[in-house]
Amino acid sequence: MKIMSLKKTISAFPLLVLLVGALAACLSCKRVGDSRSVNERKCFEQMMVLWNVSRSEVLERSLSCTNSIRPEDLEYYRFKGTAGLFCPDGTNKYAAFKFIDGPTCPNRHGNVVDLLIDGLHGTNHLSKKDLVQMLSSHSWGFCASKKLVECFLSALRDDDQSVRGAAAIALQRVSRENFGTNYSAWKEWWSKEADNHL
Repeated sequence: MKIMSLKKTISAFPLLVLLVGALAACLSCKRVGDSRSVNERKCFEQMMVLWNVSRSEVLERSLSCTNSIRPEDLEYYRFKGTAGLFCPDGTNKYAAFKFIDGPTCPNRHGNVVDLLIDGLHGTNHLSKKDLVQMLSSHSWGFCASKKLVECFLSALRDDDQSVRGAAAIALQRVSRENFGTNYSAWKEWWSKEADNHL
């Protein structure tokens, strides 16, 4: 009897290994390789470029932070081509947006600010490296919304030092103050400044 059950166990072992491998591959594809997360990341990067490019337009034309910006009217895309005006998940073009709000994906990837906030909370595909690069590279000083500044403040409490440092840089660009990564000092500054932001 023991020999028969041992033979059954041994013959079932390759099938068990195959099933465990398939399950692991299925679970990891949702996090790493599925095209939705790859396209969502690319969409986020395109929206960041669009937002940065629109900043130049707002400054050059002396527009308000609440003026509507049509992506296809931006000078950058006349030279670069229109590929960056479309979400990688389809043929839908990014719609007009207010500079202060940032662009929103036409294919339900979300708004660029919301994606940043979700990334800081670890609820989407954005890596810490993506977040650090985005926080420290954008010229936030111009037209930072309340929602965005509060996002930077929450990033000061992140467990990753590089995220905290990048958030401090972003806050310096908004405020022209330098409190480093001192959350209390920044909160005090924000308590006085919040009414000056939309």
